[in-house]
Amino acid sequence: MIFNIFIILSVIVTGFLVLAPILVSDYGYIAPVIMAGLCLGAYLFGAAIRFNIFHRNVRKPVQDDGINRLEMAASWALVFAFTISVGYYLNLFGAFGVSLTAFDSQANAKLLTSIS
Repeated sequence: MIFNIFIILSVIVTGFLVLAPILVSDYGYIAPVIMAGLCLGAYLFGAAIRFNIFHRNVRKPVQDDGINRLEMAASWALVFAFTISVGYYLNLFGAFGVSLTAFDSQANAKLLTSIS
């Protein structure tokens, strides 16, 4: 359970780090308002998830093989998303790491990504 929470938070942080510059370039000074709207939407989405978790696990625990398989599939989907997130960060690190040097090339960026 804790590992799933860590993965979810990591993917959310990745989304904010990627989304913020895009919002600034597309919306300019209104970007904080757009980000606040996205945060509100995410909070409401999370509220629906929290409601369902509370009612499934606390109020009326249900033992259903279908639900358990769905939860396992969701955990594997989170692992996949986290793997993509880490790969993206490593690739970004490689590109940025060589961009400030005389070795700035796509091959060197991929080499730095592989080494890290």
